[in-house]
Order: sequence, then structure tokens, then C-alpha cells
Amino acid sequence: MPAETRVVVSGALGKVGRTVAAAVAAQADMRLAAAIDLGDDLEEALPGAAVMVDFTAPDAAFGNAQAALAAGVAPIVGTTGMSAEQVDEISRRVG
Repeated sequence: MPAETRVVVSGALGKVGRTVAAAVAAQADMRLAAAIDLGDDLEEALPGAAVMVDFTAPDAAFGNAQAALAAGVAPIVGTTGMSAEQVDEISRRVG
């Protein structure tokens, strides 16, 4: 049996976040490690995850991506509205 990819969904109570969380949970090769939203502790949810999918708000997405990178988790940001500088910073850190 192949290893499961553990995924954290940030913004999981929003329309898109709910859809992403459900899609992840439905995949045989993925495990929904955490579905978090405003007020939840992202840094507590990240250990053991391989990927964090972010559908929050522009003022939260950059910090969430930074936290994911610091924890060794690959960020996938679907949130729009980040500045070009923020996107460049994330891209530089990803490599």
C-alpha cells in the first residue's frame, strides 16, 4: 500500500476550503491531517503533514505559508490578493 500524503487545509470552514477538505478526505492516497480555520492553531496542526493547502484571506495566507515552510511543509496557496513581493518571497523559500 502506498504511503499517504498528509494534508492540512487552512480555511476549512469556507466554501472552497470545505470542498478541498472533502476532496482530500476522499482520496485513497491522502489523509486529511487537519482542517483548520480562524482561531485554530496552524503551527500545532502542521507537524507530520507534507502539504498545507491555504484558502483563507490575503492578510493570513502569507503568514500561513511562512509557518508551513518553517515546519518543512509544502504550502499550496489558493488565496488571492497577496502582493507580488509576498509571492516572490514564498517562491524563493520553496526553491
